[in-house]
Amino acid sequence: MDYNMTEDQEMFVKMVKDFGEKRLLPGITERDYNHEYDEGIVAEMLEMGLAGTYFPEEYGGAGADVLSYIMTVEELAKYDAGISITLSADVSLCANPIYEFGTEEQKAKFLKPLCEGTKLGAFALTEPNAGTDAAGQQTVAVKEGGSADPAANSKLKDVIAKAKANNVPNDNIERIIKKAAGEGNSNAYESITYEGYGPGGVAVMVETLTDNRNRTAADLRHYFDKNGGNLGAMGCVAFLFSQKGVIDISLEDKDADEAMMDALDAGAEDFDAGEEAAEITTDPENYSAVVKAMEEKGYEILSDDLAMVPMTTTRLTDPDQLKAMGKLLDALEDNDDVQNVWHSLENEEDLPE
Repeated sequence: MDYNMTEDQEMFVKMVKDFGEKRLLPGITERDYNHEYDEGIVAEMLEMGLAGTYFPEEYGGAGADVLSYIMTVEELAKYDAGISITLSADVSLCANPIYEFGTEEQKAKFLKPLCEGTKLGAFALTEPNAGTDAAGQQTVAVKEGGSADPAANSKLKDVIAKAKANNVPNDNIERIIKKAAGEGNSNAYESITYEGYGPGGVAVMVETLTDNRNRTAADLRHYFDKNGGNLGAMGCVAFLFSQKGVIDISLEDKDADEAMMDALDAGAEDFDAGEEAAEITTDPENYSAVVKAMEEKGYEILSDDLAMVPMTTTRLTDPDQLKAMGKLLDALEDNDDVQNVWHSLENEEDLPE
């Protein structure tokens, strides 16, 4: 076996070594001690094309071999393990599955920007019986909407759209709907919304999807009690919220004023633009129509959902209450049965990390 490196492999190793000595090594001790994640360094690494090392040139890659990629990750780890892990997660957990199993349309849309370094990949894990899985959501949508026909069940239609956006295969979607409609056994999921008050009187609503309401209620009561709040009866805080459709769109290569006019023309109530994205608020009845209209006009939908928006807010200034509120929200969001958490805390940015 020939253990000598090829010219391409030597080139990648030298390029990464130079990058490591000039950009990673200086300040590594301080960054590591302070638990700092330097996004600027990550951006520079991606601009070098390291994420596309072994992918074909037609997808924006360098067309090298897998060994070149392995050597790249190994060389980065000599200088900064965190940066090395970032690259390996971006490539192995995000780009590679798309390359191996994605359609040509998905490769053009997602793989190319990953290889070219204009996007950084992210991944998430779920379990078949967890409350956040697509099967559970579709089952509840069929039962609550009273129909397995998306044309006659707007809630099911929205859930199917989200499942497709997350690349759930059509066969899986159809099988889940048939089971929920009675053409097979299905888990008895229930959608239950719990209400209560957090520290300092912050109103909290928790939407759950559960196959065991006793377990879920006990868990939530424990979280509230432990963190200075209390789980209340149904309706105790619901009057402080109103249901709205909340749609986040990307403003990359888009004019904010034009996007606002498009959203309002589509039936939106409000439009709040940031530097890179905008939040659109709609009536629940117009929610699906506005999403469809913005998609048809070429806007990238970053997220969309029906949310409970507080009509009044509560500001916490006590450090202990802020700490307790942060722990309550973390506990709720870590629970598999919890789908959404809405609250009236005004200064969420002050919660300790």
